[in-house]
Amino acid sequence: MQIRSLERSDVRQGFRCGAPPLDLFLERYAWQNEARYRLGVTYVTVDDSARRVVGYFTLAAASVSSDESPVRAPTGYAEVPCIRIGRLAVDERVQGMGLGTELVRAALVIALAESERVGCAGVVVDALPEAVGFYERFGFRSMGVRAGAGAARPRRMLMWLGMETIRVAAE
Repeated sequence: MQIRSLERSDVRQGFRCGAPPLDLFLERYAWQNEARYRLGVTYVTVDDSARRVVGYFTLAAASVSSDESPVRAPTGYAEVPCIRIGRLAVDERVQGMGLGTELVRAALVIALAESERVGCAGVVVDALPEAVGFYERFGFRSMGVRAGAGAARPRRMLMWLGMETIRVAAE
Protein backbone atom coordinates (compact mmCIF):
# COMPACT_ATOMS: atom_id res chain seq x y z
CA MET A 1 0.00 0.00 0.00
CA GLN A 2 1.40 3.34 -1.05
CA ILE A 3 0.38 6.60 0.58
CA ARG A 4 1.18 9.72 -1.43
CA SER A 5 -0.10 13.22 -2.03
CA LEU A 6 -3.29 13.59 -4.04
CA GLU A 7 -2.88 13.98 -7.80
CA ARG A 8 -5.41 15.73 -10.00
CA SER A 9 -5.96 12.53 -12.03
CA ASP A 10 -6.85 10.41 -8.97
CA VAL A 11 -10.45 9.20 -9.12
CA ARG A 12 -12.30 10.79 -6.21
CA GLN A 13 -15.88 10.31 -7.38
CA GLY A 14 -17.72 7.42 -5.76
CA PHE A 15 -15.73 7.54 -2.50
CA ARG A 16 -18.11 6.71 0.37
CA CYS A 17 -16.90 6.48 3.96
CA GLY A 18 -20.22 6.79 5.79
CA ALA A 19 -19.76 10.52 6.56
CA PRO A 20 -21.09 12.59 3.62
CA PRO A 21 -19.10 15.75 4.52
CA LEU A 22 -15.84 13.75 4.24
CA ASP A 23 -16.96 12.29 0.90
CA LEU A 24 -17.87 15.75 -0.40
CA PHE A 25 -14.56 17.24 0.74
CA LEU A 26 -12.55 14.64 -1.17
CA GLU A 27 -14.65 14.88 -4.33
CA ARG A 28 -15.04 18.66 -4.59
CA TYR A 29 -12.55 20.50 -2.39
CA ALA A 30 -9.41 18.49 -1.62
CA TRP A 31 -7.63 19.25 -4.87
CA GLN A 32 -8.47 22.97 -4.99
CA ASN A 33 -7.67 23.45 -1.30
CA GLU A 34 -4.25 22.01 -1.96
CA ALA A 35 -3.35 23.25 -5.45
CA ARG A 36 -5.09 26.62 -5.49
CA TYR A 37 -5.36 27.83 -1.91
CA ARG A 38 -2.50 25.95 -0.17
CA LEU A 39 -4.71 25.29 2.87
CA GLY A 40 -3.40 21.79 3.42
CA VAL A 41 -2.12 18.69 1.66
CA THR A 42 -4.31 15.65 1.09
CA TYR A 43 -2.57 12.28 1.15
CA VAL A 44 -4.26 9.27 -0.43
CA THR A 45 -3.98 5.59 -0.96
CA VAL A 46 -5.47 4.36 -4.21
CA ASP A 47 -6.63 1.16 -5.83
CA ASP A 48 -3.71 0.81 -8.23
CA SER A 49 -5.72 -0.59 -11.13
CA ALA A 50 -8.28 2.22 -11.29
CA ARG A 51 -6.42 5.01 -9.43
CA ARG A 52 -9.55 5.25 -7.28
CA VAL A 53 -9.01 6.77 -3.84
CA VAL A 54 -9.81 4.29 -1.06
CA GLY A 55 -8.49 6.31 1.89
CA TYR A 56 -7.17 9.77 2.65
CA PHE A 57 -6.08 12.28 5.26
CA THR A 58 -5.21 15.96 5.15
CA LEU A 59 -2.43 17.76 6.97
CA ALA A 60 -2.12 21.48 7.61
CA ALA A 61 -0.03 23.83 9.69
CA ALA A 62 -1.81 24.89 12.87
CA SER A 63 -1.33 26.24 16.34
CA VAL A 64 -3.07 25.95 19.68
CA SER A 65 -3.28 28.53 22.40
CA SER A 66 -0.51 28.26 24.97
CA ASP A 67 -3.29 28.18 27.58
CA GLU A 68 -4.81 25.05 25.96
CA SER A 69 -1.58 23.31 25.02
CA PRO A 70 -0.26 20.37 27.04
CA VAL A 71 3.22 21.70 26.18
CA ARG A 72 4.57 24.37 28.48
CA ALA A 73 5.55 27.19 26.15
CA PRO A 74 8.15 29.75 27.21
CA THR A 75 6.82 33.01 28.59
CA GLY A 76 5.65 35.31 25.84
CA TYR A 77 4.43 32.63 23.45
CA ALA A 78 0.70 33.00 22.86
CA GLU A 79 0.51 29.89 20.67
CA VAL A 80 2.26 26.56 20.23
CA PRO A 81 2.90 25.40 16.63
CA CYS A 82 1.60 22.00 15.58
CA ILE A 83 0.34 20.01 12.61
CA ARG A 84 -3.37 19.30 12.22
CA ILE A 85 -4.84 16.12 10.84
CA GLY A 86 -7.80 17.89 9.26
CA ARG A 87 -9.67 14.92 7.87
CA LEU A 88 -9.19 11.17 7.72
CA ALA A 89 -11.50 8.72 5.97
CA VAL A 90 -11.56 5.21 4.55
CA ASP A 91 -13.95 4.04 1.84
CA GLU A 92 -16.66 1.70 3.15
CA ARG A 93 -15.54 -1.02 0.74
CA VAL A 94 -12.20 -1.39 2.55
CA GLN A 95 -13.09 -0.45 6.12
CA GLY A 96 -12.02 -2.91 8.80
CA MET A 97 -8.79 -3.86 7.03
CA GLY A 98 -6.43 -1.61 9.02
CA LEU A 99 -6.18 1.16 6.44
CA GLY A 100 -7.24 3.86 8.94
CA THR A 101 -4.40 2.82 11.25
CA GLU A 102 -1.91 2.96 8.37
CA LEU A 103 -3.15 6.42 7.40
CA VAL A 104 -2.64 7.74 10.94
CA ARG A 105 0.83 6.22 11.09
CA ALA A 106 1.73 7.83 7.77
CA ALA A 107 0.45 11.20 9.01
CA LEU A 108 2.59 10.92 12.14
CA VAL A 109 5.69 9.98 10.12
CA ILE A 110 5.18 13.04 7.92
CA ALA A 111 4.60 15.25 10.99
CA LEU A 112 7.79 13.97 12.58
CA ALA A 113 9.79 14.72 9.44
CA GLU A 114 8.29 18.21 9.22
CA SER A 115 9.11 18.88 12.87
CA GLU A 116 12.77 18.60 11.90
CA ARG A 117 12.32 21.44 9.38
CA VAL A 118 9.93 23.82 11.15
CA GLY A 119 8.72 24.45 14.69
CA CYS A 120 6.20 21.81 15.62
CA ALA A 121 5.43 20.65 19.15
CA GLY A 122 2.78 18.07 18.30
CA VAL A 123 -0.14 16.89 16.22
CA VAL A 124 -3.76 17.84 16.82
CA VAL A 125 -6.96 16.35 15.50
CA ASP A 126 -10.57 17.45 15.87
CA ALA A 127 -12.06 14.02 16.45
CA LEU A 128 -15.72 13.24 15.98
CA PRO A 129 -17.18 11.62 19.11
CA GLU A 130 -17.21 8.17 17.51
CA ALA A 131 -13.50 8.49 16.57
CA VAL A 132 -12.10 9.51 19.99
CA GLY A 133 -11.27 5.91 20.98
CA PHE A 134 -9.56 5.32 17.63
CA TYR A 135 -7.19 8.26 18.17
CA GLU A 136 -6.59 7.35 21.82
CA ARG A 137 -5.03 4.08 20.61
CA PHE A 138 -2.21 6.15 19.12
CA GLY A 139 -1.67 8.14 22.31
CA PHE A 140 -3.76 11.21 21.47
CA ARG A 141 -5.24 12.84 24.58
CA SER A 142 -8.23 15.11 24.90
CA MET A 143 -7.80 18.84 25.13
CA GLY A 144 -11.55 19.43 25.47
CA VAL A 145 -14.67 19.76 23.35
CA ARG A 146 -14.71 22.35 20.61
CA ALA A 147 -17.64 24.70 20.14
CA GLY A 148 -20.28 23.85 17.59
CA ALA A 149 -22.95 21.26 17.39
CA GLY A 150 -25.65 20.12 15.05
CA ALA A 151 -26.31 17.44 12.48
CA ALA A 152 -24.03 19.04 9.89
CA ARG A 153 -21.24 19.89 12.33
CA PRO A 154 -21.28 17.63 15.39
CA ARG A 155 -19.20 18.57 18.41
CA ARG A 156 -15.61 17.56 18.02
CA MET A 157 -13.00 16.69 20.60
CA LEU A 158 -9.68 18.47 20.18
CA MET A 159 -6.96 15.87 20.78
CA TRP A 160 -3.17 16.24 21.13
CA LEU A 161 -0.17 13.99 20.59
CA GLY A 162 3.20 15.48 21.47
CA MET A 163 6.09 15.31 19.05
CA GLU A 164 8.37 13.73 21.66
CA THR A 165 5.91 10.84 22.04
CA ILE A 166 5.87 10.39 18.27
CA ARG A 167 9.67 10.55 18.11
CA VAL A 168 10.07 7.87 20.81
CA ALA A 169 7.51 5.60 19.12
CA ALA A 170 9.33 5.95 15.79
CA GLU A 171 12.66 4.79 17.25
